Amino acid sequence: GLTSPTRPWFKLKVGGFSNADTDNPIARWLAEVEKRMMRVFSVSNFYNSIGVAYFDLVVFGTAAMLMYEDFEDGVRCYNPALGEYFLQNDARMQVGVFGREFVMTLPQMAQEFGKENLPDEIQSQLTNRTNLQLEYVIRHLIEPNTGDSPVPKAMKFREIYWIKGRVGDKKPYLRCRGFNEMPGMFPRWDILGNDAYGRGPGMDALGDVKQLQQEQLRKAQAIDKMVNPPLVADVQL
Repeated sequence: GLTSPTRPWFKLKVGGFSNADTDNPIARWLAEVEKRMMRVFSVSNFYNSIGVAYFDLVVFGTAAMLMYEDFEDGVRCYNPALGEYFLQNDARMQVGVFGREFVMTLPQMAQEFGKENLPDEIQSQLTNRTNLQLEYVIRHLIEPNTGDSPVPKAMKFREIYWIKGRVGDKKPYLRCRGFNEMPGMFPRWDILGNDAYGRGPGMDALGDVKQLQQEQLRKAQAIDKMVNPPLVADVQL
């Protein structure tokens, strides 16, 4: 119920200003922005993705949800799988770097990055329609836009995609673009010191859960031996 799609779950306000006067142009503008945001969330996959993020956050203490502008849905959200991504804190102990490894097939790569941005041999495979289900390991990095970069320095963050082991090619990157802010959210339940990953309730419950699973296993084994004993011997034994 934190972000229920059936009711308003957030309120926009301006510091030092009261929204009580609904005839005020500022209040009307804020109300209109709220309605438009709710509309964008409802037609996109935001609610499905935020539900997955809540689950990861509670069980594993860390979650990740990327959010990009999308021509069809307004915004499109993605939930990287736990174990395929890593996080790094900045000096303020906020997530400043996001990186991951995942796999994509040739048609997926062409649809996502454009056929013209793929290496020549992959373009040839797509043209000849050979090995279309072959998977390539894609590396994805979002980091502060510092140093030499094709991304304008006005952009605070840069995002780079490339094929693992193919940095030295004539086309080293599948995509390189900039963002004014981090294009995602990475909530952590509890963090200590400079830990990049959080600790959640699932970790506190892990010992009890494993104990319960072991008890259920032993109970099932006992029932199985009572109903179908492994040995058949004389009743006197």
